[in-house]
Amino acid sequence: MRLTNQTNFLFLFLMTLALCLVVSCKSREIDPQPTESPEHTYWRNSIDSVLSIGGELIQGKLRAVEPKETRYDITEGGKPVVEHKGSDSYDVVRPGYYRKIRRIFDFYGYRTDDDYIPKLSEEAIWPGNIIHVKSLKSSQIESLRELNEYRCPGRVTMAVVNGSRDLTRELTDFRFSEVTKQINSLVAANEGELPANLEYSIHTVRTLGEAAYYLRVPQSELENGKKYKEFRAVRWTDNTLKFILTFRQKFFTLVYDTPETGSALFKPSLTAEKLSSYTGKGDPLGYVSSVTYGRRFVALVEETRRTYSDSTELKQILEKQLPSGDRIKNIGRKVLDKLPNTKQTLRNVRIYLHLEGGRDIFTTDVSMLPSMAELNKFLISTATGAHIRYGIPITCTIKYLKNLKTVIIPHKMEGRYSFDDYEPEEDDNKIIISGLRLEGKGAGKYAEPGANYDEISNRSSVHIKHIQVSYSTDNKEENVIDVAARLRDYPQSYQDGFTHYFPNIELPAFGKTPVGHIRLSINLLYKTVRYAGGYEYDPPQDIVRSIEFRYSPTRGWFIEDDGKVSAVDAPFQRLGYKGSHRFCPIEFTLHYHLSTQLKGSLNE
Repeated sequence: MRLTNQTNFLFLFLMTLALCLVVSCKSREIDPQPTESPEHTYWRNSIDSVLSIGGELIQGKLRAVEPKETRYDITEGGKPVVEHKGSDSYDVVRPGYYRKIRRIFDFYGYRTDDDYIPKLSEEAIWPGNIIHVKSLKSSQIESLRELNEYRCPGRVTMAVVNGSRDLTRELTDFRFSEVTKQINSLVAANEGELPANLEYSIHTVRTLGEAAYYLRVPQSELENGKKYKEFRAVRWTDNTLKFILTFRQKFFTLVYDTPETGSALFKPSLTAEKLSSYTGKGDPLGYVSSVTYGRRFVALVEETRRTYSDSTELKQILEKQLPSGDRIKNIGRKVLDKLPNTKQTLRNVRIYLHLEGGRDIFTTDVSMLPSMAELNKFLISTATGAHIRYGIPITCTIKYLKNLKTVIIPHKMEGRYSFDDYEPEEDDNKIIISGLRLEGKGAGKYAEPGANYDEISNRSSVHIKHIQVSYSTDNKEENVIDVAARLRDYPQSYQDGFTHYFPNIELPAFGKTPVGHIRLSINLLYKTVRYAGGYEYDPPQDIVRSIEFRYSPTRGWFIEDDGKVSAVDAPFQRLGYKGSHRFCPIEFTLHYHLSTQLKGSLNE
């Protein structure tokens, strides 16, 4: 096959082009990519190696706070103390008999948080600031100003969803004063467009340790620190119900742009030896990744006297009375949850208010001991009103320099707390009838005025037919005790009177809500003889009195009388008769006393 000149030329051209392409590919494989110098790689690796020595905060096993409660009776003389509490008592919800007890709570709980709020000092908490991570577990954050001169430039961005464009500032000088200027400049450019919804959460607390746990502050600070001095008057050793209400209003969040590595925050002038003097095993370094600014305040609600049956009831009333809507939300309530259906109003409570950052960042003045109405007015004004300045740091996130992971902050609660309380004592109504005494008043020997005779014969007498205690614990079978059976055959003196004492009677237990009855009855037969120059015998006068004792859950033990109430009667004390027969006076009184082993004397 013969090739023409044109064909030869085309063949040579294609061969040349192919050779060029091969050379070009070879050239690309050989040419090195731009890389950092060996010295810089060594420096970066050495800085990152030093940062990795610190490790991370030790994490424990997550455990919800579940207090273990122990109760024991407070005793006197070896017996439990039982007290009657009236309607004026501050210690119980409703009147009744109560056993005094000591309640001991052993608390243990462990949780982790990915943000930090306890000690948000503006001098330490600003985007990009380097801190000792372990200081997050102490009462004061430690920042490393000494490393600021070695810092590379960084950027701070405002995280808001409002369409603003001027949201970034570059930081080249990491002195606090210079950083503050940049933050203020960034905020000023967007101040009129910042959202300000108010969120809150509610937690039931009974002890100081619980309050510190939910506020995420050390217990010592809540107890003795100056910051929460408003709460010092709270009666932590009393049995009153208490609630912590935490409110926060987020204006905006400033975010420090995440570097590629921890070493990227620093200039090559920082040596590994220099850096190692600020960190070590168990002392990792971190930087403030983001800071949320706004307002934060806390209300502590305490009963001034026991009013609500339990914490659930009080919480429902609180939730019902707090304002709600698009601008004020309870973050603890699910979207589909309905507000409690209660018409009760909040009463017998004291509200303590603590404003983070002081009063100057709030536009509405409010008392530190506000009423519920004053607190609501303050909440609504805070949620809807304008703000004077950009607020204070209310939460922040920290990242490790070693791996740029968010620091998870451990938070533990452990302690023992106790206070005295009162448990309703349910009486089994074991009745004791004591003080039984029959008195027959002597009539003397003269008739009452108006009689057609002068004297009453000493042949007159009184016969005790019976004094009975009848009882039934079930209203089915009745038992009868005749306490005066021994006197039935012995007439008593009408003229001189008589007195007889009877032993105490112990009845069986009627139960916590008795359905039976106790009947006390007396039957005396008076035989009166008149004397007017001869003896005249009247028909004997048979006198019967009786009362019944019954129980009602609302009234307790009460009396049903026989409709023959006498002037000598007194509920739970006396039963008798006072009258006359054919001008012959008749008067007798049966004294008695009813009590239970728990309540003691019964009365109406």
